[in-house]
Amino acid sequence: AAGCVAARHRFIAPSPIDRDHADLRQGRYFGATRSHSAMARGAIMLTAAVRSYVEMRKACGCSFRIQSSLLRRFAEFSDKKGDRFVRASTAVEWAAGAPSVYQRARRLGNVIRFCRYLRAEDARHELPPTVFGSDHRPRRVPYIFSREDIQRLVRAASQSGYRTLRRDTYSTLFSLLACTGLRVSEAINLRYSDINPDGLVIRHSKFKKYAAPLTMSALCLATANLRAGNKNRSA
Repeated sequence: AAGCVAARHRFIAPSPIDRDHADLRQGRYFGATRSHSAMARGAIMLTAAVRSYVEMRKACGCSFRIQSSLLRRFAEFSDKKGDRFVRASTAVEWAAGAPSVYQRARRLGNVIRFCRYLRAEDARHELPPTVFGSDHRPRRVPYIFSREDIQRLVRAASQSGYRTLRRDTYSTLFSLLACTGLRVSEAINLRYSDINPDGLVIRHSKFKKYAAPLTMSALCLATANLRAGNKNRSA
């Protein structure tokens, strides 16, 4: 018994392992580690590139909310593929997951514009082809109101309905849209504090805040209408 060596202290030669089964060794297969590291670097690279691109577009005045979400999802999809750079085949495959042709074209269009941005510094990014067509829906030809059309519209608004503030509100709104070119949402969100001697301060805009010049007659009309609205609400 004394001459026996405790089982835990015995030296047992390891079983020989063929080189084809090197990945089963305790030390693991280092090639897989390097491969995963490359995939991680690729994911970080594309994610950082998306972040830089989104910041640039926002600095130019674009809200870029939907586009940034799409590009982040594309970067995640590329990560799973192990792509370090934009690949045309990966972009087409990712875009094809959208339910409609227009949505596929929109997805791919965002990746194409993103890729052009990247290729300015690194030509290894592959520019995908527009296999789903244009991502811009055709717009209707706008109808241009003549001066007589505008006058009839403002006159009809000022005489419509009961003798309430609604008449003044809609006639002023149509006049304001005609003489400034504001979007409807921009005009609706105007407040009395947005009027100054130089014109209007547009705070609720599609892009950044800006100033819209007004003629003196239009400025007086907008001020009178807003004052009447404040007086009506306080009453």
